[in-house]
Amino acid sequence: MSAVTATSTNADPAANAWEINDPVLRLRLFGTERLFELSSSDRWVIGSSAECSIRLDDPSGRVSRRHAELQRDHDVWSVHDLKSTNGIRQNRDDRETFQLAPGDEIGLGGVTLIAESRRSIALHQMLRRLLGWSIARLAEVDRAFREVREMAHVRAALILRGEGSLAGVARRLHQLTLPERPFVMLAADESATQALDRAANGMLYAEARDLPRDLRPLVAGLRDPEVRIRFVVCADRTEAAELAAMMPRIATIWIPPVAERKDELDQLLEAYGRDAVAALGAHDLGFRPHDLKWIRGGGIRTLDEIEEVTYRLVALRNWGVTAGAERLGITHGALSRWARRRKIPT
Repeated sequence: MSAVTATSTNADPAANAWEINDPVLRLRLFGTERLFELSSSDRWVIGSSAECSIRLDDPSGRVSRRHAELQRDHDVWSVHDLKSTNGIRQNRDDRETFQLAPGDEIGLGGVTLIAESRRSIALHQMLRRLLGWSIARLAEVDRAFREVREMAHVRAALILRGEGSLAGVARRLHQLTLPERPFVMLAADESATQALDRAANGMLYAEARDLPRDLRPLVAGLRDPEVRIRFVVCADRTEAAELAAMMPRIATIWIPPVAERKDELDQLLEAYGRDAVAALGAHDLGFRPHDLKWIRGGGIRTLDEIEEVTYRLVALRNWGVTAGAERLGITHGALSRWARRRKIPT
């Protein structure tokens, strides 16, 4: 299954940007865990020379000895080219100087550095949860981060491909990138105009099967500078290809099946469980050994299923059926039936 997220343009610059705009704290080498903390100085020289405060090894040999300089004015960093041979790039566009924002990629020769803030680190950690925590997947996670940034800045439609519904994934991306904007799920019988009105300046999520047959009004609405929509569609491979052909620009993230991450299942349960503890105000996970045994053997296919299971188990183990159901916003009977079907003691 997949998801697409698209947007349009607005005269208000604030409507363009995501809300990850806190101070940049460090740089990280693309696809690695190599970090360069910035807190100890207001000026850093980047280059291949051992005398540089940030020394880069570039196998292509295109990083100059003194390539670029970082300067801080209050909480804002700027990057300046030091007349290097190959110049500098901001998000793959040539620049001589630019202000650094969280998530920006700084290109120097054959090397890319990523600017990180507390909030951008949280998004990156979420993407590692979605795609895998293995070091081998870090480059893929960094590319996914780039695609989310493009979507949030209204430069691309984002296609998320994976198994099952991706509503929970889209909602989490929304919470981390646009928390003050609306998150709207397209209803099966809703027109494009109605959906665009409800989701203006926010994010619209839809299942491909629920999309109107004629997508032209929706695509036109996405390009409207007064609407500003990030549009997310859950679709399979064929549907994603059809949608991609209709969108001005697309970005794609493929989320691997849970079945391929058996060695990370306990880590996933812990991560989603901690989310549930924070969201529900629980004291702790409260999982019993047989709960985890059931989850591991329960045939869970998607991350959204893991999220639902962990939230319900945290509520059940911390408050019991009646109070737990109230915390979840569902009926006592619904939680009780859910537990009985899965032979979970209450």
